[in-house]
Amino acid sequence: MTEPAATPSDILPHDKEAEQGVLGAIIHDNSALHKALNILQPEHFFSPAHRELFAAMTELDARSEPIDEITMVNLLRSRNKLDTVGGPVYVAELRDVTPAASNVLTYAHIVREKYNLRTLISAAMEIASKGREHPEDVEALIQQAEEVFLSLANQATSQSYASMQELLNVSFEMLEKAQDPHRTTLGLATGFTELDELTSGLNNSDLVILAARPGMGKTSLALNVAKYAALQHGVPALIFSLEMAKEQLSTRLLCMDAKVDSQLVRGGRLQDSDWERLSEAYGRLHAARIFIDDSPMLTPVALKAIAKRVQAEHGLGLIVVDYLQLMRATRRVDNREQEIADISRNLKAIAKELNVPLIACAQLNRELERRSGNDRRPRLSDLRESGAIEQDADLVLFIYRDELYNPETEDQGIAEIHVAKHRHGPITTNKTGIRLAFSAKYTNFGNLEFRRDDAAPFEPVS
Repeated sequence: MTEPAATPSDILPHDKEAEQGVLGAIIHDNSALHKALNILQPEHFFSPAHRELFAAMTELDARSEPIDEITMVNLLRSRNKLDTVGGPVYVAELRDVTPAASNVLTYAHIVREKYNLRTLISAAMEIASKGREHPEDVEALIQQAEEVFLSLANQATSQSYASMQELLNVSFEMLEKAQDPHRTTLGLATGFTELDELTSGLNNSDLVILAARPGMGKTSLALNVAKYAALQHGVPALIFSLEMAKEQLSTRLLCMDAKVDSQLVRGGRLQDSDWERLSEAYGRLHAARIFIDDSPMLTPVALKAIAKRVQAEHGLGLIVVDYLQLMRATRRVDNREQEIADISRNLKAIAKELNVPLIACAQLNRELERRSGNDRRPRLSDLRESGAIEQDADLVLFIYRDELYNPETEDQGIAEIHVAKHRHGPITTNKTGIRLAFSAKYTNFGNLEFRRDDAAPFEPVS
């Protein structure tokens, strides 16, 4: 075949026959184009001539015109591209090199794999060159590499659509579950009765933002939910701790479940009864599928890689990130607001791709501390550094404990959970939201009806 002359760049991975096979299959059977378009765009072809030919085929299809040698030659001639692709002879010969149009998907996957390889090689060469020229800028080089990997991962070729027949089957399964008198939630239950009644649980693929000012109990509430999911429902939970070491977090979980004051643990002042409860909690948690990662400077790319590994090896039903603002963006950005927006957007994408609820703890803006009046209950405008968090979130929960601002309040040991955004349903509209019991001694939340006198062990959700 009379193809344009090769260049030195031909050493990069490519498969000329597979590219020709895709183009020839489309000329054989125009419907093959729609199959190929699920996998390929013009830029995925290595040969400039093949890029032009595929783009011309796409344009003809958009015009509802047939794709054959005559229409291709006419279009390319009108664009002064005919000689670039090898002339009328090359266009005509494409049909002859393709055994069957039914093989188009096989050819398309080969073309895409070669494109991915070229992308990785080019990025590696560029990063290596910059590494030699600017060896001090290691963080920037790591970010650039992560961007390439994330871009390729996000361009997965799996089918992204489903037929109405398939979707209706899923919908009916959800409706049947909703009518089951023995089932209280459609999604993952948190164990907090009023919250579960309002939200129907945490839905797969949802990004749940759990936000509060420091000291309100963000980490404790997130751990409560993860522990309840793992112990009560056998759901594997993966916790990313950017603030505490994994050993500290596991000790905290142990004390929470045992209802033992962690201050006594650190001070070495445990009683025999404390040891007994710790031993029982050890047995429960030892059997639970809870995984903790404390990687510093975590990026969405690293988080996704770790989560995928846990999902493949152990299963995965919940991800917790503590907390969002301590993460690092995948790509280099101009300011902190853009960085948080990038992190938030990627966390939502990860929740959707892995099909699990993802709880991301978040700090609220300190401006609410200076709010006029006595009411410092959070609002959506208090989400720190980015409105993108509100936009990406499916569920936004705020924690407020009046006793931290008003020591004389009657609401000692009470935490309010405010549902400020709920993509799938109602929000809390009353001033005090959903009221939970909170034990600072055991860093535990619980349903208010189970609150006990502080002299007795606090009885939270198990």
